[in-house]
Amino acid sequence: MTKDANVYNQFGRDVLMTQMDFLTLTSVCEINQALPWKIDMESVIAERDWFLTHVANKSRILLAPFTFSARDCVIVSKRKGKFIPNKKMVILVGQEKLLGLAAAVQFLQNKKDLAEQEQKPRMVKLVVQALERLTTMPITMQVYLDLSLDHERKMYEDAHMGRRYVHAGEKMQYDQRCEFTVLTRKVAENIEEVMEIEKKLSRMMDQSTALTSLTIMQKCTLALWEGDLDGNKVKVSNTLIPAETRERLTEEFYRVWLEIFPVKAYDRQQYVSGLSGIQIALAYTVYLLTKEHRLPHRQAIHKLLALKSSCTWEHHDPLFAHIYDPTTARIKNHNKKSSIQKTARKFLMNLTEEAK
Repeated sequence: MTKDANVYNQFGRDVLMTQMDFLTLTSVCEINQALPWKIDMESVIAERDWFLTHVANKSRILLAPFTFSARDCVIVSKRKGKFIPNKKMVILVGQEKLLGLAAAVQFLQNKKDLAEQEQKPRMVKLVVQALERLTTMPITMQVYLDLSLDHERKMYEDAHMGRRYVHAGEKMQYDQRCEFTVLTRKVAENIEEVMEIEKKLSRMMDQSTALTSLTIMQKCTLALWEGDLDGNKVKVSNTLIPAETRERLTEEFYRVWLEIFPVKAYDRQQYVSGLSGIQIALAYTVYLLTKEHRLPHRQAIHKLLALKSSCTWEHHDPLFAHIYDPTTARIKNHNKKSSIQKTARKFLMNLTEEAK
């Protein structure tokens, strides 16, 4: 395989610059497991979700160049790079992003296969378009042509020196840029005496006795005030509501949980009340009540109290039939955006029917 390429000198090393699509790139490169720093799977998942969000929103995808070591895989001649069959480059910078892209492609492929089995041609067409976008977009590569194994390791270490992935839970404790994160921390401090909140971990385990986490609360706050289920906003859009009022109403929202949830709400095996998708859906329900039913925030929040008598919060409750898996007797995919939206609509329908 031959590609158009430019060769230049960087740090005294010959570097080839070219572009490939995803499928071609993955056929000529590999990840060297012998290099230091293990792959951070949480970052891979974050990258996967980033790609999926961008293709779903049809947003522009901008990628920094990936860095590789050729390992005698490339022969350069007259502004052409010939990639030798059965030989592989190794990636030095961009591992998690490349693996995230691969995960996004696999996710869409599985989604396409399922849509084909269920005979949903419109869905198949949309997924194929998303797949084509990810697999055909040009990926810029810079390939070092003459690195020894020692130089590879040195370059890898230089590129990743001091790298430390900050988990979402840790970021929540210190981030000052996002107004919703700051608001969430304040509210968490106000209610920590009556509600156990996980402040460090970004994900809740079944065994945890905490009802929620700072990370989930921040997502709830975004859904409550902005209707944002993608986590993109960092600034409050409605500045007419004073910060003190916003803090007080957000706190009221979480205190309502204590009234409508069962005693052992944190028991995720028995109840859904401790699951992120359900909690975010409750917040999104408040947002829908304020936007579609024109209720003031306080009235919308307290309208949730009607769920105390109409919902058992058990996995098999009819309100969660759209995400209930009878094979496991538990709900699944509750934190997907589409699931959150459907759950909120179920809550909304229940609340409006109760009001009649």
